[in-house]
Amino acid sequence: MMTDTQFDGTYAALITADDAGDAEGLAQIAWQLFGELGLIRDHAAGHQLLLARLAAAARLAVTASAAGAPDPTLQLRHVLAGGCWLAEPGGGIPHHEGDAAPQAASVLAAAP
Repeated sequence: MMTDTQFDGTYAALITADDAGDAEGLAQIAWQLFGELGLIRDHAAGHQLLLARLAAAARLAVTASAAGAPDPTLQLRHVLAGGCWLAEPGGGIPHHEGDAAPQAASVLAAAP
């Protein structure tokens, strides 16, 4: 996905092409932006799926805890680790630049 700097450059190229009446340049930028939107849509769909899995695992943990299961958070920890929100046992907290997940994982890891 584009960085802010790349997006700013694309916007500047768009303005320049528009000011010059450059139909070919505008079409090329439109295709570039169309591709970028596809990447963003796919990225969002992946996050929605992960959040749905997280919600299901959280509901399962509550149900398992109420039923007296010996390890009610097993599936929840598995989903958190799969989303890089919780480190594997003995590992450090994974960090993703610009992501609040490490802070959330720290809180969850410290919870009793």
